[in-house]
Amino acid sequence: ASFTGVFMTPSIDSISANFGSHFGGHVITITGADMDKSIAVSHVVDGVDLCASGRSENLVDDNTLTYVTPASGFDSSTIPATVSVAANGLSSGTVIYEHKGANTPNIDSVTRTGSNLRIDMVKGVNDDCNKMVVTVGGVDCPLNDCSAIKKARFISCNFPAAEAGDKVVLVSDPDTGNSNTLTT
Repeated sequence: ASFTGVFMTPSIDSISANFGSHFGGHVITITGADMDKSIAVSHVVDGVDLCASGRSENLVDDNTLTYVTPASGFDSSTIPATVSVAANGLSSGTVIYEHKGANTPNIDSVTRTGSNLRIDMVKGVNDDCNKMVVTVGGVDCPLNDCSAIKKARFISCNFPAAEAGDKVVLVSDPDTGNSNTLTT
């Protein structure tokens, strides 16, 4: 006796957000149907699948998965991406996710004074400053102050203990994704 499997075409009903940062890092939840462990996300910008080189999806259940948006390769204006899921050679329809310059956190400068790190931002500080996440050399930098006011956007954090040398500073907003990076 032999068994022939029947595969269902996965579908997308919704995505948790349809816009975010040009620098990626935005965790998106896709809900739909008929997803299984072989599921793969496509995030296509200008004809290039930015998820093809590295899988970032996490299957939650047969109807839900999360993935982290990749960087768009652009840094301004609005660039659309078509998002779809595929499993067992069958592909869903697409939905649009927009990488928006206006929603991209953008670091202007970084100043270290003792154990305090001040990050002046051009844009992209969440109105709820407590949502912002800063890492220095990949290590969390606990926030101690911030402002989302247009003329005074900044984030301050307690510089983590680290070995000497230059460290990459990254700001993330869970509602939109990652900033550009600067080195301190």
